[in-house]
Amino acid sequence: MTLPGLRLLLYAGEALYADQRALLTEAYPHAEARPFAYVTADVGVLATPVPDQDDPRLYRTNSPHTTLEIADPDTGRPIFEPGRTGRIVATNLLRRLMPVIRYPVGDLAQWADPHRGLLRLLGRSSDHARVGTAKISFAVLNSHLTEILGGQEPPPMQIVLRRHHTKDELLLRVAAQVTDPADCARALHERLQTSHVPYRDHIARSLIHPVAVEWTTVDRLHLNPRTSRVVPVIDERDHQGSPEKAVDSVGPHLSQATPSPSRSRPGR
Repeated sequence: MTLPGLRLLLYAGEALYADQRALLTEAYPHAEARPFAYVTADVGVLATPVPDQDDPRLYRTNSPHTTLEIADPDTGRPIFEPGRTGRIVATNLLRRLMPVIRYPVGDLAQWADPHRGLLRLLGRSSDHARVGTAKISFAVLNSHLTEILGGQEPPPMQIVLRRHHTKDELLLRVAAQVTDPADCARALHERLQTSHVPYRDHIARSLIHPVAVEWTTVDRLHLNPRTSRVVPVIDERDHQGSPEKAVDSVGPHLSQATPSPSRSRPGR
């Protein structure tokens, strides 16, 4: 069943992935899917989509009601040049009883045209990963991994977010070698189901893939080209056909590392 008379679909809350867009196009062949607004519960309306643009990630800041800055993740200083990735911080002084000042909303963006208030959303920042609608903290993953490895200092690791077969997947890339990779992946999966109820619920409803673990070496981890630090989170999901396949917390240009074939999932 299709609804050919529908002309416009507005979505909010999350990005629309290519497979979701294809499904909507099949059901509503003449409808255009557009974002409704860039909104957070803590700050309110941050920006609105720019009409007549092919890039659905392009937004115009909600000035003067809200002030948006794109801040350098290392220094916290505002970024003004276009094309450089940083974290969004928002200020809303309309709330007189409790003003919101330079609040980190947890998203990454680049200025497309700072003078006109045009920015391009790139995904979530690196303090946690969102798989489906379940948030998983990098610190919690680090803690679970420490327990699994017997309390030793956790090795370098990074989160890789992927999407295949219409579902999100969190791949944890760890610079270490273990005797039983499948058992470690199973233990991590079980701990996540205990510590993160949304993750457990998503798995039970088959909304996301179980966590996968890739055991590799340090030289195969993606590094930030400016600081040579390990990039905590890489988002390889195709956000509405965007050209950026991977986004880190500092910039879009990543070292071309080759992933290790030593990969395991729970029960495999």
